[in-house]
Amino acid sequence: MSADPATHIPEDRIIQIIADGGGRATEQAHLNHCGHCRAVLTELQADLDRFRRRAALAAPAPSK
Repeated sequence: MSADPATHIPEDRIIQIIADGGGRATEQAHLNHCGHCRAVLTELQADLDRFRRRAALAAPAPSK
């Protein structure tokens, strides 16, 4: 992956980077320099956080 901002990281790869907790050094360099890809990453992370909060609210209370 190039650090060239004109060559964006595909969204499915950004999702994988989030799931894996990080990407390759070249992808991290790209994310450091590409506002578009960084915005996609931030938006997907925010979506995941919202889903986690909703899941926690919807989960049944533990039985004793």
